[in-house]
Amino acid sequence: MSPIILLKNHQNGELTEDRLHKAISKCPFFSMQKVEQTCNDGVCKSSLVFPSVKENTSHRTKEEVKEQAKAFLKEFMAGQKGLQGPEEEEAKRWGEIEAEVNATGSYTLTEAELTYGVNLAWRNAPRCIGRIQWNTIQLFDCREVTTPSDMFKFICKHLEFATNKGNIRYAMPFSRTQDSMMLDCGGVEFSACPFNGWYMGTEIGCRNLCDEHRYNQLPIVAERMGLDTRSLAQL
Repeated sequence: MSPIILLKNHQNGELTEDRLHKAISKCPFFSMQKVEQTCNDGVCKSSLVFPSVKENTSHRTKEEVKEQAKAFLKEFMAGQKGLQGPEEEEAKRWGEIEAEVNATGSYTLTEAELTYGVNLAWRNAPRCIGRIQWNTIQLFDCREVTTPSDMFKFICKHLEFATNKGNIRYAMPFSRTQDSMMLDCGGVEFSACPFNGWYMGTEIGCRNLCDEHRYNQLPIVAERMGLDTRSLAQL
C-alpha cells in the first residue's frame, strides 16, 4: 500500500489522508507541457499561474518533433468520437507526419488537429478564469496568409465574429506573423496566436490588479489589512 501524507485544512483544523500523489510516477501536467520542474511528494506545481518553462534556445531536432507529434496524435485520436478504424487512421496519419518531418524537420497540422490542440491548451491552462469555455473557442486558420491586406481582412473577420454585436465569443487566429503569445502544439511552435475573450471582473481583480508584471496591488492591499507580507502563509 502506498504511504499516505496528511493534508491539513488550516481553516477548521481537519486532517485528510492522501495517497493520490503516489498513484503516478510523473506529473501529467508538466510532462505534457515540457516544463523543466516537476511535482514532488510535498509540492504540486500544476496550478502555478506562471510556471518556469524552459526557454527554447535552438530549433528542435527531427527526433524531438516526432516524439511530441506522436504523443499529441495519440491523444488527438483518443479524443475523436465515432472514428471508424482509429488504429488504422492513426497509423496512416503518423506515416504522413513522419515522412514530412524526415523531409522538412516539421509538419503541417490539419485544422482539426490544430483546433483540438487549442482546446487542449486552454483546458489545461493553469488558473485560467475563463477556461470553462475551453471547447467553444473558434479557430481562424490564417497560416496561408502572406500579405498585409489579407491579414487585415482576417483581423476584421476575427473582430466581427468575436464582438458578435455585444455577445462576445472566444476566437483565436493563427498566422505566420509574430506576437507575444505562442502555442506549442504537437512539436510545432506557432508564434502568433492571440485570442480574445470576456473581460470579466474576476479577470480584472485576480490578474490585472494582482499580477506582479501588471498593477501588482496585492502588497498594498495586504499592508492596508495589516498582514505580514514577509511570509506567504499569512496571505
